[in-house]
Amino acid sequence: MTQKITILKVDQTKAPKGYSVLDIAYKAEDGKTKAMKVVDFTNKAIFETLAASSPGEVFDVTFVKNDKGYWSFGSVTQTGEKASVAQETTTKKSGGTWETSEERAARQVLIVRQSCLANAIAYAEMQKVKTSAHDVVHLAETFKEYVFNGLAKAVQPQEVE
Repeated sequence: MTQKITILKVDQTKAPKGYSVLDIAYKAEDGKTKAMKVVDFTNKAIFETLAASSPGEVFDVTFVKNDKGYWSFGSVTQTGEKASVAQETTTKKSGGTWETSEERAARQVLIVRQSCLANAIAYAEMQKVKTSAHDVVHLAETFKEYVFNGLAKAVQPQEVE
């Protein structure tokens, strides 16, 4: 499979065992941003060509499946074309989509509140006494306060008749 790719970023690092690794970020013809690792001992010519490349350079690349069934670069040919990548790299959001510590804390509070409410309902059913929704919510709030602040600061439960 042959297609044109535009180099977005090339990072070269040294592995602990002494060989060099290129982390290539590129834009495929379909517009998707992809990544590929290239090591210097698998194909020296491809490694050297990509190591000397800079963002915006366009290459004709033939992709082949390696012994383990993963796609890798089979051949790389410089086209002489140059594409603009500065705008894409500066407008792209950095970082992941994971929760911030504040969002994670808020989610934990919701989980504890949900659990406390379920346990308050179970407790009320176990007592076999009719209770209002207000009483169940108050009991759930007592459980929640106990979880977060301990017994000393927990709201004292009301008597359920």
